[in-house]
Amino acid sequence: MLELAWKFINNFFVDYLGAGASMLLVLGGTGSGKTVALTTAFNTLANGVNGDSGTPRLTINVKSSLEEYRKTVQRLTNAYREMETNGMLPVGTSENLMYTFRLELNGKGISKMRYLDYRGGIRSDRDPEPEELETYRKAQENATMVAFIIPGDLLLIYGNLCKIPEDSVEYQIQGMKVSREMNQIKSQFLQINDRNPEAPILFYVTKADYISDESHIPQLLEKLLSDYRLLQGKRQILGCYSTLGKKIKINDHFHIQEGMAPEGFEIPILLAAGHQLKRSGARSEKNQKKDLLEEKNKLISERSSLKQKERQMETKLNARFIKLFAPEKGELEELRKQISEKDKKIQELDKKIQGITVIYTAEAQGVLTYLLEKYNNNIFYWNSKRKKEGVAEFFKDTAAMV
Repeated sequence: MLELAWKFINNFFVDYLGAGASMLLVLGGTGSGKTVALTTAFNTLANGVNGDSGTPRLTINVKSSLEEYRKTVQRLTNAYREMETNGMLPVGTSENLMYTFRLELNGKGISKMRYLDYRGGIRSDRDPEPEELETYRKAQENATMVAFIIPGDLLLIYGNLCKIPEDSVEYQIQGMKVSREMNQIKSQFLQINDRNPEAPILFYVTKADYISDESHIPQLLEKLLSDYRLLQGKRQILGCYSTLGKKIKINDHFHIQEGMAPEGFEIPILLAAGHQLKRSGARSEKNQKKDLLEEKNKLISERSSLKQKERQMETKLNARFIKLFAPEKGELEELRKQISEKDKKIQELDKKIQGITVIYTAEAQGVLTYLLEKYNNNIFYWNSKRKKEGVAEFFKDTAAMV
């Protein structure tokens, strides 16, 4: 029975994570905001979003008769409606749930996506179910991008530690809260290093409304990650944040009283999809250019041989007293004609090489345009030299690394 379950899990990832598909693995503890983030991101993209310029329009396709889409729509739509109308936050995930989306750009499908809503409690389970653990391991290995959730209230506690005397009981209690969560993240981070060393890591701050000044989030997050040695190595590392509302009020029973105005929840999905599209486009461009460059180099070699014959014939003709009637004159003209044809073909290939535009690249640019227009200041990227850059540099580096 266990072997059949593992076979299904393996086939699941092989079948659904083919060329052009992407998968976002979201990791976080119980109550960190994973399910709220997914529910809100889905609602935002299901309704469609536009950049400030009006284009591009990004949306999740929900008009499908496929059972997997229908279940996704029903589950997430109902959960968001409960938040919006009754103020009830969705309950945490009690099992690993895989959601399937199709992301569209201006009405055209550009990426099939898988989003694993990972059961946070598995981190503290001493003996998790084998099937559940195997699904998680496969997700780690196949993820396009891995997002670690860092709740805003935890980031606030960390930021306030410097205001508390280090020898106080309060400092010990608050410090343990931060250490407990960050050590869990570090443990999972090391697992990802072993199983999927190339996937970019996204540190995703939910509940950003806990931080009164959003401009402090990048510095706070960078210091936190540095303290726990999570900015080491050359892996691409990003940060972003979202909130249900900058002035949201949630009571002691975890009901939303007022101020619900979601912002930024679509960022992780779009980063994962955009990264995969940019990588696929860069790989396709590279392969196409490789074929054309091979053809060009062959022509250059043939042209070189013809030029060598031309020089030899010119030397021979110049050594003769009577040149006009030399039989080699016609051969020389034919050689020059062939050289001219080679030059023309080389120029045509140069234009083709310069003009290569792959559909994946254009689609990735559409995603990037939206992120730049809407959330440029909400996304931060630490490159391989650990210099903080913007999302445009992340897309550029993605292409360069192929």
